[in-house]
Amino acid sequence: MHHRKQQSLLKKEETYATKRADNMAREQRIWAADSAVEQRTEAKYEVARSAGTGARRNQSGQTVNIVTLSPVAAPSSRETAALDRQQQRAVHLYSKAHSVSHNIITGEPLKLPAPVKPQY
Repeated sequence: MHHRKQQSLLKKEETYATKRADNMAREQRIWAADSAVEQRTEAKYEVARSAGTGARRNQSGQTVNIVTLSPVAAPSSRETAALDRQQQRAVHLYSKAHSVSHNIITGEPLKLPAPVKPQY
């Protein structure tokens, strides 16, 4: 009986050792992949810095400069197109989320956001 118990313990220890080795190998693969991703992103940022495209300043949504009170340039057509898509998506999602055109409890009509036509 003592011999079987020792064999059982040895088998468990071998199992733990193989699991430990597998887990260690998996962790090393994960860390290697993470470091590779980090190196790629650092290289990308370094290229952007050297090209001068990586240091863009934040653009505010204000139409007037608060300090000088002078008007800010109009947004680009790409920005207005993105805004139009956002507004159209908002209207679409609102209409899908409300299956009826009135408040079910009070009976008052719901105020749907006005559909927006894209202006390019």
